[in-house]
Amino acid sequence: MNKRRPAYVLLPTLLVLFAFSALYLLQLEILSHDVENRRAVRIRQAVETVQIKASTNFILTGNEKGRIDGFNYQINQEKQRIQIERDRVKKERTLLTNKLV
Repeated sequence: MNKRRPAYVLLPTLLVLFAFSALYLLQLEILSHDVENRRAVRIRQAVETVQIKASTNFILTGNEKGRIDGFNYQINQEKQRIQIERDRVKKERTLLTNKLV
């Protein structure tokens, strides 16, 4: 009793499964890129917030080092730069001043 299935039923089924698998992988790739982009935007936003707060703190109190929102910062007065670090994130930004151009 060897039951054989005709190929005309098996082949479309395999093609549909392949199409679903390909769509799933494509969707997974798109979503992972979306998550990466959102994470990058959040980090950039946090760094910019620290830049503003550190510059304000430097203008008001003269502190060149500190910690804001989990980020360590250090101000280099000569270069007018702020180094901002946390875990694997290391950024260097311009020191914001209260001078009008």
